[in-house]
Amino acid sequence: MQRIGGRTLLKWLVAAALLAGCGDDDKLPAACGQGEQAVTAALAAAPQAVRIDGVAISACMTDAADASDIQALGTAVNSVAAKLADVAEERPNSVEAVRLGYLVGAVERGSMQSQGLHSELQRRMEQEVGRVDRSSPAFQRGERAGRKLG
Repeated sequence: MQRIGGRTLLKWLVAAALLAGCGDDDKLPAACGQGEQAVTAALAAAPQAVRIDGVAISACMTDAADASDIQALGTAVNSVAAKLADVAEERPNSVEAVRLGYLVGAVERGSMQSQGLHSELQRRMEQEVGRVDRSSPAFQRGERAGRKLG
């Protein structure tokens, strides 16, 4: 058996530790890909903390996301935002305005954590919200909660 010197052993230990850190621990939570119905159902709690199987919306917006994760999340979130905006546009002080505000705040919070990876999702959200009265108390209450808890 060949004897390993101190430096060589140290290099092997460092390499092993680095490889151990490269596992699937950074995978996106499964809750993030559950789709439109899961996002809609979770938003019923707004302006309280909204969770999809215990996961915050902003936690779905990480650098661990791959292209298919981003597409699935973006499709679900934008679809929900469009439906909420349809109602909030007509009724700015509705529960839908609160939920839409929360969703906008949560996406904004998540985008700040993801190094620009989700900027397109945030841009599309802004397009949907452009027709809504963002100054309404309901929307603002939801948006503040989404930024804080989202």
